[in-house]
Amino acid sequence: MAQHFSLAACDMVGFYLDHTLCHYNLPESAPLIYNSFAQFLVKEKGYDKELLNVTPEDWNFCCKSLALDLEDGNFIKLANNGTVLGASHGTKMMIPEDMVAAIQHNHKMSAFKENCGIYFPKLKIDPGRYLHSCPESVKKWLRQLKNAGKNPLLITSYHSDYCRLLCEYILGNDFADFFDIVITNALKPGFFSHLPSQRPFRMLENDEEQEALPSLDKPGWCSQGNAVHLYELLKKITGKPEPKVVCFGDSMHSDIFPACHYSNWKTVLILEELRGMKVQGVRGLRSQNL
Repeated sequence: MAQHFSLAACDMVGFYLDHTLCHYNLPESAPLIYNSFAQFLVKEKGYDKELLNVTPEDWNFCCKSLALDLEDGNFIKLANNGTVLGASHGTKMMIPEDMVAAIQHNHKMSAFKENCGIYFPKLKIDPGRYLHSCPESVKKWLRQLKNAGKNPLLITSYHSDYCRLLCEYILGNDFADFFDIVITNALKPGFFSHLPSQRPFRMLENDEEQEALPSLDKPGWCSQGNAVHLYELLKKITGKPEPKVVCFGDSMHSDIFPACHYSNWKTVLILEELRGMKVQGVRGLRSQNL
């Protein structure tokens, strides 16, 4: 028998950042992400310069929710009702080590502070080109959650400095007032799967992580951590032996599955591509302006 879910019954309402509260302007942000990788691979790893000349057909593969047939090498794009919207046979794969190097070059923890790579410098200069601010209705809802004692949580694997830039743009300079707890550098999915001794919480001072904490004793802004200590704090706050948690996120791998599997949280999957298909329609595998 299906169980009914009520947000009103939850004691903590959590939000991941990317594609959940933080809504990107995909026609601008997707090329920026691609170019930050492509330029590194061409200049540093000797890849063909053709990577820098992307055709509209190539962009069809720069979107989530593609199904890959590993045996036959077919990519399939599905609508929310299961209809096949488009398909292709194969594409050239890159060397995994080079992709990891590109990620490290553009997105290492110190990249934002050091202004290195391509992605962070571009976004810093003109965040409005790549981000959409949250509507007032969302801000009002967040305030209502806090006033109702739902212990709103913001959790992200981004470092605190980049998280601050995103949140100040989408929610305003007082964004921290919307949440009782803000966790940065959460390193999901390890936040849920690792033991507290493996992933302790750390306080922040000027965006620098301090010594490890034996437990999480109070709400506020902190870094790294684990779901066990967070849940113990929630027990303390609510006075309940089994408080209920729900979290909104967009990644099955790092947001939805680990929170449900390891911590028994209720989860809500945000998949903005499906909204784009319903509202605007789809041409082949092309990602949409949402």
